[in-house]
Formats: sequence, structure tokens, C-alpha cells
Amino acid sequence: MTDQREDHEGPAAAMPGEQRWPAGRSERLLGLAVAVVLLVSVGAGVLIAHELRAGSHRATAPGGGGSPVTAAVERALVDIGVSFGYDGSAGAASGIVVSPDGEVLTNNHVIDGATAITATDVGNGRTYKATVVGYAPGLDLAVLQLQGASGLATVKTGGSSKLVVGEAVLGIGNAGGAGGTPEVVRGTVAALDQSLVATDDSGVATESLTGLIEVDELIQPGDSGGPLVDEQGRVVGVNTAGSSPGLGSPRSFAIPIDQALSTARQIESGRGSATVHVGPSAFLGVQVSVSQSPGRSGGSPKSGLAIGAVVSGSPAEKAGLGRGDVITSFDGRPIASPSDLRALMLGHHPDDLVKLAWTDNAGHTRISSVELGNGPPT
Repeated sequence: MTDQREDHEGPAAAMPGEQRWPAGRSERLLGLAVAVVLLVSVGAGVLIAHELRAGSHRATAPGGGGSPVTAAVERALVDIGVSFGYDGSAGAASGIVVSPDGEVLTNNHVIDGATAITATDVGNGRTYKATVVGYAPGLDLAVLQLQGASGLATVKTGGSSKLVVGEAVLGIGNAGGAGGTPEVVRGTVAALDQSLVATDDSGVATESLTGLIEVDELIQPGDSGGPLVDEQGRVVGVNTAGSSPGLGSPRSFAIPIDQALSTARQIESGRGSATVHVGPSAFLGVQVSVSQSPGRSGGSPKSGLAIGAVVSGSPAEKAGLGRGDVITSFDGRPIASPSDLRALMLGHHPDDLVKLAWTDNAGHTRISSVELGNGPPT
């Protein structure tokens, strides 16, 4: 078995079929994050998470259902709703309120590609428009800001470095995307510092995550971005992934809260990096299919990333790219996969000028300077 931890490498073995649940809606394809959508046809046996239903594999936590321990945490959570305007889908997930004025911590895969985000505060019942402050795809973390929020209840955090194997914990979140009172599931810490590779719903796109907390309980679609809590009601992790129920004992993975808060502070400070994006996201406007071979020209294979479609009015369309063209380089860097393009787009912002090279359907090499647009987070 390969390493697994909701998208990361490490001692934990990843079982075939294990995957992360984007935005609580497993049917949604990876969004048009930084202008890349994975339009992949999925084979049987890959999307096992699709079979999950809200409420299944859940247990009542000790003292749960309105206990002082869980009630204080629940008041400081939000139900996140996301819309993906480029493919017409929607999703639901969870978020953790970390400041009274509406700063929220959640997973990057929750908001990846979203064109509109709302958050309903469980504590006061109000729904807010949310904007993305920044995100770190490699850590599966994102920070949102609720517009016009004030006086919100916030969580109490603990030190994830003090966790020990066998310690009792609670997973809390918007299971099934139903909203309202969060559901609670009981578990124990099974292992620490775990790594795994997780897939999205396409079964093709992967992320590698490290340093995860492994728990012997099963979170549900919709729980992504919700808290992992110790018995004192302190948040010690951010839920990010779970194994499919037919593949051995149920397991979930959470990002240690120490790492999550450190990343959030970096985002708050406005310090972007090669792995952390702060501010509006750049947009190219191509949809790519990893199941589509770049093809051959003159008997030799083309290298690059095949374009499945181009968004109308996008920078890519204005530059002359079309369906079937193959992107070969971006700002002088070779492109061979969607992840290559996503990684390079991460460091850019709207209005940046980049040099794009591609091979058109006639086999001609074309190069153009492209001004990136303003798009959804990746």
C-alpha cells in the first residue's frame, strides 16, 4: 500500500480508492482553480466516497449532542456553501471561526475553483458572503473572511504537538452538507505525523500531505474543514480526509492545528510564497483533460498539456488557444501535467503578464504574451 494521509506522503499506507472529499460533494469535478479543470472520466471502483450518506458510520460522542464540551465548539463553526459557476455544481463543507470579525479556517479543497462562497455562522445563524484571503494547496488549508461579521464566537485551540496515540478526540462538522447543528463523531488518535496521497473525485488529481493526525473514526463528506477536538473542547486539528468504508477500518486524517495556525498567520500577514497564495487568483481560462493524450505529430509524441476546452472571453481565448492545442511551456517552464500548470499559476495574480507556448492543431509552435485574468482560487 502506498503512503496515505489525505493527499500526502508518509509512514501511513494509502489504500486504493482512498480520497479526499472536496467541498462535501463528491460528485463535483476539480474546479477551475487557476483556470485548470480536470475533466476526467472516472472508472468503476474509484469513486467509493460517492456512496457515503450523511449520518452513516457516525457515533454519539461522550456527552455530545449539546454537552458543554461540544456546544462551545459548535457555536464557533460555520457551514460553508460553495458554487462553481464554470461547471454549474455546488458543494457544502465546514469552517472554523478563529477571529470575532469573521476570519475562518477551512480546507483548500473546499474552496478550490469556487466562484461564490457563503458561510452560515452556527452561533448566530446569520449567512455571510465570504472572500478568500489566501490558500496553501500543498497543506490543504485556506483562510476566508466573512464580510460584515463581528462579535462571532471563536474556538479555543490546543497544542497538536501534545497529542498522544490513544487519546480520545471528537470530529465535528457539517456532515452531508445538511447545515444546522453540526454532527459529532467519537474516535481516538491512531497515529501521528502521517503522510498520504489523496485523490479528488476524478480519481486522477492527487495531492501529497504530510504531518497528519490519523484518527480511527470516519468523517463524512461535508465535514471537511471542521475541527478535530480534544476532550477539553480544544481544537487540535482541521479535518481533511477520510478513507472509503469498504477498505478496512475507517480512518480519518486531520491537519495539526499548530501547522494550520502558522499558515493562517502567514496568509494574514500578506506574505505569499511558492506554496502559499495571498490575494486574488490569476486566471488563464483553459479546461484540460488528463485522460486525453497530447497526441502525435509527424510520428513523434507531442509533449505538453492538451486543452479540452477554452473558456469564452478568457485570456487563453484572446491569445488564440483552442480545443486540441497543447500547452508546452509557461513563462519558460515546461508543462507536462495539470499540476505543473497549477503550481506555476499559484505564484501569479490577475494582470500579470506571462509568456505562453503551445502547439496548435496544425502542429505549429506558437508563443504569445498573455495577461492573466481574475479567477477562482486554486
